[in-house]
Amino acid sequence: RPPPPPPSPSPPPYHAEPGRPAAPRVTATSCHTVRLEWVEPSLGDERLPVLDYAVIFVDAATHVASGSVAATKFEFGGLKEQAEYRFQLRAHNAKGWSAAGELSQPFKMPSCAAVKPQRMGKPSLSQLGSCSAHLKWAPLMGTATGGAPLLSQEVRAQPHGVDFHSKEVVATGVSVGVAELEVAGLKADTHYDFSVRSRNALGWGEPSPIVSAQTTKRTSAEAAPSKPMPPTLSPDDANVGNDTDGACDMLSLSLPALRSGCDHDDYLTLQWRVQGAA
Repeated sequence: RPPPPPPSPSPPPYHAEPGRPAAPRVTATSCHTVRLEWVEPSLGDERLPVLDYAVIFVDAATHVASGSVAATKFEFGGLKEQAEYRFQLRAHNAKGWSAAGELSQPFKMPSCAAVKPQRMGKPSLSQLGSCSAHLKWAPLMGTATGGAPLLSQEVRAQPHGVDFHSKEVVATGVSVGVAELEVAGLKADTHYDFSVRSRNALGWGEPSPIVSAQTTKRTSAEAAPSKPMPPTLSPDDANVGNDTDGACDMLSLSLPALRSGCDHDDYLTLQWRVQGAA
């Protein structure tokens, strides 16, 4: 008698309420107030719209800043100077509340004497290709940070004449203290304005003076995939005795080197010839 069929997999749990919200982005607007911004979470299984959000902040205890925020941003005060907080959300639709969202990273409120970071110095362009550029700059230090610890830096490659917030702008986040970056994903034969800026708890400083340059035209050599190395064939000792004809070999491939900042090779086509075949 054949064995019984395996049991059917259990259906996934049904959730009509919204999905768990991601952590909000936090910016201090003063030493006592913050602005939170976030993206809408996934909708529930019935695809009902999100009606509002609960905004929660945590120090030694958990507090509700508001239980009915209709937008995806919220500003509130009453926080302590230089105290540390974490923030999270819950989303609400006609069927109920989501699970508590992800907590933000610990956020230290700035001193009341703090300001946004100063404008950074003009970066230098050390290398430029058809689809990437290498920039160097001097990170902010001392009082230039605005009296609050820096949180991040940003390198911007803005096509000449394009709006600052355009989707064509290539903006790359950089860790604090880093002083150079290869900016990838640029378009060939395009005029770019490059700048850098820094962010502390109070927000972004003004972008640096720009350095302008035009990427080179892309050559046919750059457009074509790079040449792969020949494959190698060697005995596969791990499978000796597991094959039917007594001979088992391993074919090894080395992927081509990817061109920095350019399109990646999508796939390899493998062709072979059997000795003695017509």
